Amino acid sequence: MNRIIITTAIIALLASCGKKNKKQYSYWKVNGVEYSSNNVTAIEGYMRPISHISCQDKIRFSISFNRGDLPHNGNFPIQFGNASQNPNWVGVGFCFDTTCFIIAESFKTFLKASEQNGKAQYSLEPTWFINYNNSNDSILIEGIFNEP
Repeated sequence: MNRIIITTAIIALLASCGKKNKKQYSYWKVNGVEYSSNNVTAIEGYMRPISHISCQDKIRFSISFNRGDLPHNGNFPIQFGNASQNPNWVGVGFCFDTTCFIIAESFKTFLKASEQNGKAQYSLEPTWFINYNNSNDSILIEGIFNEP
């Protein structure tokens, strides 16, 4: 009897630990090809008022705000390069191995912040990004990016 109770308690403990540590996935498309990852980290206001979420996989992204917290609502204009320290703007970048892409300077769009399961979620409508080193190379990206 004690063995059954202990076994049940261990199973319940393991099940509850798994739920607490489960990270939300982020999903995005690049030129129609789908990617996803839950290998995402979030940092809020470490040593200065900047917060971001990022994925460090081979196909990765970074979303950075010039503020100490990750916003849970609002629309934030995506800035070209690092032109502004404005807390109402957001920086978004994508990399494929060593090739990185930033928003095209002529393309004006917003990143929409909302809340999902008590965490920040960011929606990106189809947006053109250009190769950081070759402005003639561009990709179309859209997606949902979740705080882990």
